[in-house]
Amino acid sequence: MALMTDPNSKKFIPGGLWAPMPLSSIKYLNQHHRPADRVLYALCLHLGVGLQAVFPSYPTVANYASVAQKSLRANYDKLVELGFISIEKKRVGKRFKNYYTILPKAWTFRSNGKSTKRGPSLDPNKRWMCSSCDKIVPIESTEFIRHQDWGGNSSDQWIHTDCEYPHNSRLIRPILWWMMNEEELENLRRDL
Repeated sequence: MALMTDPNSKKFIPGGLWAPMPLSSIKYLNQHHRPADRVLYALCLHLGVGLQAVFPSYPTVANYASVAQKSLRANYDKLVELGFISIEKKRVGKRFKNYYTILPKAWTFRSNGKSTKRGPSLDPNKRWMCSSCDKIVPIESTEFIRHQDWGGNSSDQWIHTDCEYPHNSRLIRPILWWMMNEEELENLRRDL
């Protein structure tokens, strides 16, 4: 066992023995946006006293998060979209640095099981059809479900709850053009 005085082991200890972590945010990202949770974790490891803005470089964050540098921008965008971080460009000498601030929403975020089941609403002006039973489905007979695969990616789907074939996919889709009435055809032509 290496002692803490070993110079090789000191470079792996991030800025002290304690680093604040927004655990509920990281758990939520772990379930829904897998690489972004590691990026947020890497930014937390660079926080100092007072939780001020940090400015690690792209290679440093990529190394800490085990993420490719090319995918960091997409992960930053996801964290900004969720309101967990803000990015500010500041001029330092002749160069610009990105300063990352972990926002209060990341520290106070609470995820309950009910919020993950909600999804977008279906367009009430369209008619929908079940892909299993080929019947036109009223909006009251639909349900939003979210599947998550082993890699942490989630896919959102609408299903027909009263389908005759409950063991099939039961996914719903907009009705086909030859089944539309005149008003729906006019709307379709206008959209195209």
